[in-house]
Amino acid sequence: ILCVIGIFLVTSILIGISYAYYIFNVSQSGSNVVRSDCFEITYTDGNAINLTNTIPLTDKDARELDPYTFTIKNICNQAVDYSVNIETLEGSTMDLGAIATKLDGRKKQILGQLDDNESIVNNNATSSKTIYSYILKAGEEKTHNLRLWVDDSATVEQSASKEYESKVVVSGVLHPNYSEVVLCGGYEFNKKIKELAGDENPSTETYNSSIKSIQKSLTPPIESDNAVDVSLKYSSSFNNVYFNKSEKPIYAWFDDGIIYIYFDNDKTIIPDGNSMFRSLTSIESIDLSIFDTSKTVTMTSMFSGMSNLKTLDFKQIDTSNVTDMSYMLSNTTSIISLDLSFLDTSSVTDMTSMFSGMNNLTSLDFGTFDISNVVNMSYMFFGDTSLTNLDLRSFDTSNVTNMSSMFSGDISLVNLDVSSFNTSKVTRMNMMFYNCKALIDLDLRNFNTSNVTDMMYMFSGMSNATRLDVSSFDTSNVVTIDNIFNGMSSLESIDISNFDLSSATNVNSMFRNMSNLRTIYSTSSWNIPSETVSNNMFEEDTSLVGGAGTTYVRYKSAEYARVDDPTNGKPGYFTLKTN
Repeated sequence: ILCVIGIFLVTSILIGISYAYYIFNVSQSGSNVVRSDCFEITYTDGNAINLTNTIPLTDKDARELDPYTFTIKNICNQAVDYSVNIETLEGSTMDLGAIATKLDGRKKQILGQLDDNESIVNNNATSSKTIYSYILKAGEEKTHNLRLWVDDSATVEQSASKEYESKVVVSGVLHPNYSEVVLCGGYEFNKKIKELAGDENPSTETYNSSIKSIQKSLTPPIESDNAVDVSLKYSSSFNNVYFNKSEKPIYAWFDDGIIYIYFDNDKTIIPDGNSMFRSLTSIESIDLSIFDTSKTVTMTSMFSGMSNLKTLDFKQIDTSNVTDMSYMLSNTTSIISLDLSFLDTSSVTDMTSMFSGMNNLTSLDFGTFDISNVVNMSYMFFGDTSLTNLDLRSFDTSNVTNMSSMFSGDISLVNLDVSSFNTSKVTRMNMMFYNCKALIDLDLRNFNTSNVTDMMYMFSGMSNATRLDVSSFDTSNVVTIDNIFNGMSSLESIDISNFDLSSATNVNSMFRNMSNLRTIYSTSSWNIPSETVSNNMFEEDTSLVGGAGTTYVRYKSAEYARVDDPTNGKPGYFTLKTN
């Protein structure tokens, strides 16, 4: 047994005044290496935790902390099991329920909620908590980013005028019998198990899978099981990530509704999750604990179309390297509640249609959902017809370029908080809130639309909205804006005085079917090319009155898309904004 201990970080929290100061200090300086036989740990002080005079932090603020970085490298010729532990030292008076820690992009952990680790290394330590465990192959290395802070949920009794001091301990033991067992690609796996079950025509709308469960078998198959090998037989690249072929076979067979999988290891590596369980319509739950997803890059359509799936426990999988979650849960129509707080989404760039068509979903818990690298959110919540509340204030959308149809068809959505959205890079917002019939109000004050080119049908069908403030919208680059407000039948006024549609080529039906719309505020310089306007721009807007009293006349469109000035022979439907 190889036992390795690296003690690299001392963190102290000192409180000075009535509304508690928190001062974090790092004990070491300079890089150093701890080595025992063939196991090596390298620590760097480049991003040491060093916060002065801070207060308890929210999860969102804690994500902004510069992490402490350290690298574990296995230079043995065998695999090594290692764990990262935090040991609380004598003299600490702060309640562990006040201390939060986050390793890499994983879910935040409260030390007081973790089980005690019986193995304590430091003589002056009072407790040890394991925050992470992993297996390193021979020659493999892994870099970690650690954040530690006082959680904003901490009470005065837990944290005020108290101190906390700890050491982080990394320990490991040899895993001499470890071998890499690697599953074939997700699409191939899906095809093979459906063939085992005798399922036919899986692409048709009436398709129903015979597979009711997927289980790991503790014993290998016998000849009569007619098992097939579903391991990765050739070294392959999935989404530009290279995987060695499986060192041992993986057998799968079908018996009485169950797909059994046998492999000689604790877990099997999933190199590619694309469509892995797609359209397995009879499965109600799936045990993810037998799969190692720590190197998986794509989970595109991984659970898509599992129409009877009722629960998913994401605590059991590591998604730290996943870049593509598009369509991951689309059309999983039996899931009512989903806890995503355990998902590490820090590497994800594509969330297209991730939750689309989950028409029984009523609750989504994002926790500290790090989506700062996501570029595409189009159709993300499309057709989630049972969602009534969606609080997305924790979303960092600073890199998103596509939000088209993001909430389209969410007909029951009453409360939607997108007030913190950073949309500075977004180019497409077409149909973003299309047919969100239950929404009454939207806070869009922080929306930066300077790069948006497509706003087609953006708010169309929001028939219950009584207020919509788009007065700050920059539309100078918008090309397509037709039907943007079509069907907003409860809206009585709208301010488009900041709209610049000089680049627009399609403005048809912009204000169509707004039966209660009375006032459109604009400026005298508001102008659109007349050739882009059709006669249905104001169709059925029977309550519309221009600023000088011009009332609605059917079929008046291009010539009335201006500030009302009948005394000069220029009647219009717009009212001049004076302040």
